[in-house]
Amino acid sequence: MNKNIMEAEKVPLQIEELAVQLIEAREEKQKKKEVYDLASHAERDLQNKLIELMEEKNILSFRHLTLGTFTSAQRIWVRVINQEAAMDFFLKLGLEDEMFQLKPITGRLNEFVKDHLEQGETIPDCLDISPTQYISVRKR
Repeated sequence: MNKNIMEAEKVPLQIEELAVQLIEAREEKQKKKEVYDLASHAERDLQNKLIELMEEKNILSFRHLTLGTFTSAQRIWVRVINQEAAMDFFLKLGLEDEMFQLKPITGRLNEFVKDHLEQGETIPDCLDISPTQYISVRKR
């Protein structure tokens, strides 16, 4: 057994109570997330039905007596699936600086800094480090 883990019967009551409260808060958060996910799904379904009906009736916008004006609109989301080809495309248009930014891969950067700090190495001032403490819980 790990020497740093205190036996259950030796844990102070205040710590034990806070641990219970933490688990209850996480469970409540999960329940609310599930309710939110269901509500989001219902919202999407209703929105799609309204869009479909408005298109069938050739209505782009309408005013509801109590709720306000409803307008069917479209938003486009784009994801780059081939970084090199996209960069070449925008380079030819002279838009590479506008469309791409050089930014670090945060997960790898965090791992790199953690490893270097654990080895006692210094991290340059150009990197801002914000340690966050949290409680890890493993279910039995």
